[in-house]
Amino acid sequence: MNKAFFFAGLAAKAVLPLGGLYAHWRADQGVSTSGGLVSQWTDTVNGLVAYAPASGYRPALVSAAIGGQAALQFSGGQGLKVDAVDLSATKAMTVAVVIRAAAEGATVVLEQTENFNNTPNAFAVATDFTDSIAGLTASVRTGPSYQQRTLPAPILNDTLLVYRYDATAGGGDGSVMLYVNDAATQAAISIPPSDELLINAPLHIGSRAASGSFGLNAYLAEILVYRAALSPLDIAALRATLSNQYALNLS
Repeated sequence: MNKAFFFAGLAAKAVLPLGGLYAHWRADQGVSTSGGLVSQWTDTVNGLVAYAPASGYRPALVSAAIGGQAALQFSGGQGLKVDAVDLSATKAMTVAVVIRAAAEGATVVLEQTENFNNTPNAFAVATDFTDSIAGLTASVRTGPSYQQRTLPAPILNDTLLVYRYDATAGGGDGSVMLYVNDAATQAAISIPPSDELLINAPLHIGSRAASGSFGLNAYLAEILVYRAALSPLDIAALRATLSNQYALNLS
């Protein structure tokens, strides 16, 4: 099947899946700025506020960054925090991010954790745009270590990253599906019952340290968080809609 033709046809009639949608941040909505810097970013579903803990953490708002659409520009030391994101109500989640890397280097896009000492109750979605890796690495923290999968993807190009976690799959061990543009891989990961991945805890977008530790060097246009493991059909609709909106090339 011609993938470009399939996604083009699907995009013409697809809409974003709404079932299980918990939070939706768009750079063209819910953004509070001062002097061109973002102090707050409010999601359009439940009104969750992502705020800059201090003035030095504020990313810039760029009017036309990805496909002519607005995006927040993170330059290493910028980051936003949501005090509590409750993913504990379900045993599954799906996260979609529209992003363009602005510089090479390892970056953490999203991280939810009770503290920063490799607590078992945490997950992280990270990217690595480096010359040494011919692609994009998405990392998922499970317990005191990370499970990593590297997928072929253009470096420093517009990217659609979709992360899907289902704790009930694989006989209860859990499974992760990672999509980067048109590439996908699946990996079973073992999550002990005492190391519940989905919790009610702060969510960090970009850097969580003013020093730039784990900083994000990228333009970030949109984040969707579902409290559900979306079906393949819903993920196809999600990817087609966002690729059409931001003129992303998923082929």
